[in-house]
Amino acid sequence: MKLHFASSLIVCLMLIPCCQSWIKLIPQVVLAAVLSTASMDEEMFLKALKPPTAETPQINLPTDIRQDKNAPAVEGLVYVSNMKQTSPPATDFIILTVRNLEQPDEILAGAKIPVSKVRFPFNFAMSDKNVLPGKAWKYSDDLLVVAKICPSSEPCSDNEARLKARGIAKAISVPGMPPGTSVRAGASLKLE
Repeated sequence: MKLHFASSLIVCLMLIPCCQSWIKLIPQVVLAAVLSTASMDEEMFLKALKPPTAETPQINLPTDIRQDKNAPAVEGLVYVSNMKQTSPPATDFIILTVRNLEQPDEILAGAKIPVSKVRFPFNFAMSDKNVLPGKAWKYSDDLLVVAKICPSSEPCSDNEARLKARGIAKAISVPGMPPGTSVRAGASLKLE
């Protein structure tokens, strides 16, 4: 352990220009012994590594991504391109809606947040608790996320919205994951 620390210290000191002059005072035999021990430690470590197999993978992927029903199903970032020009009034509300990308007219889930409670940019996360009654989403679906700044807590039309944004939360199947499972990329919503 002491030898490993000494080798790390010497290597670090060799990289600092002001220390390079007094490193020369260390006997070359000691320096060579310390550095060769460090390379032996690395060689022993590399020899101990075993390649992954199907039975013993190096990274264990979860069997069910959605084990926690309160875990976010949709996440994203809401930001304003130029806060000085487009800062929304504190009395307004941010209305977030989630729709299936293949059926963009049907709202599946939603949330509303007073503008006074957030600081741009902000992250959001929606779980199954945000799903509207009688609606459902599939975790493998691509979702359209819409954000609007509305003058009241009620959803407003595109024309009434002070600012609006659209983004996609894309479901991605990653090689090595169990069949039928996917992860969802977060939506990026630029309010304009």
